[in-house]
Amino acid sequence: MRQTGFLAASAAYALTNNFSKLATVHDLTRKLERGLLELGVEITGSVETCMVRFRPTQQPAVSLTYQTT
Repeated sequence: MRQTGFLAASAAYALTNNFSKLATVHDLTRKLERGLLELGVEITGSVETCMVRFRPTQQPAVSLTYQTT
């Protein structure tokens, strides 16, 4: 465990610089979940953090395009 200082510094930096962004990330995650549901994707776990759990399919139900808002 000679690299613990590097790991601790990385964690401290991440918390200091990204903690304020968590609310925005959670909102984006909920938006992603709603979009996947609209496409007919099966969501396997409710969104509680910044992860969306879903069951991938063999063929997409629709053609996907990227648009910015």
